[in-house]
Order: sequence, then C-alpha cells, then structure tokens
Amino acid sequence: ELPSTLAPHEGLAFGSILQTHMPFMMHVTRCPALPLALLCAARVDVASDCKMLICDQWLQFSLEDTDEVLCLLEDALVLRISMHRALDEEVLNLFEADCDDDVPEDLASNFC
Repeated sequence: ELPSTLAPHEGLAFGSILQTHMPFMMHVTRCPALPLALLCAARVDVASDCKMLICDQWLQFSLEDTDEVLCLLEDALVLRISMHRALDEEVLNLFEADCDDDVPEDLASNFC
C-alpha cells in the first residue's frame, strides 16, 4: 500500500489540466470525498435502506445514519440544480453578448 497524506474520507479536486508532453493537474486541493462525489458524479445509486451510495458505478460510500444520507442527497440536488442554472445563464449571456467581430446582417444574408 502506498503512503498518502490524504485522510480516508478525502479526495483531490483540480481546477484545470496543463497539457504538455504529459498532463499536469493544476490548482489541486483536498476535499471531503462524499460531498465532492455527490456534486460531480454523473450517476449516484442509493441502496434501498439508504446506507450505501455508489457514485459512477465504482466509488462506494457506506453510511450509518439514513436521515443524514437523505439530507446530504437533498442538499446535493439543490446545489446541482443551482449550478446548472448558473451555467445555463452564463452560456445564454455568451450568445447575447455584443461582439465587435459580428458579421453584418447584409453580408451574412449573401451566404444563406
């Protein structure tokens, strides 16, 4: 087993990847693994008794308190919805922004 400075409940999050002849993670920070997985996983499976979560079909969390699990799932859902709304708004703002390099309408109509 390899030594690690991470606690068993921690994971690493990174802000970007610098691609050279090999990729390097940039802006890396330690984060609690469960909240990070609940916010970033594409899929979260929950056991019928709510004591086990499986994120993206490979990362398993075993928990004791079902009320705490339900609360964590609810908080993660609210945060994910808020993040998606904010990202959608940013994308819409990009398309509505005035740009100096816009093609004039009369010129664009010649290509249609």
